[in-house]
Amino acid sequence: MKETTKNPPADKKPPVVESVYHASELADAAWQHFDFAPELVMAALKLAKKEKCTLTEAKTIVKAFSERKVK
Repeated sequence: MKETTKNPPADKKPPVVESVYHASELADAAWQHFDFAPELVMAALKLAKKEKCTLTEAKTIVKAFSERKVK
């Protein structure tokens, strides 16, 4: 009888799971990670209706917010 194992093959790595941060944590680290003021980071996340998100997602949101045209 063939044995089955629950372990993934050695060549496959488990998916990388990013940490999720609260908007205030991201704003506290605004200068380190985004090179923008904390107020801009908070405004961008508030406009995107995000209370919590990953650092990668936040960088995308903040970049788009900072590059948008003012009417």
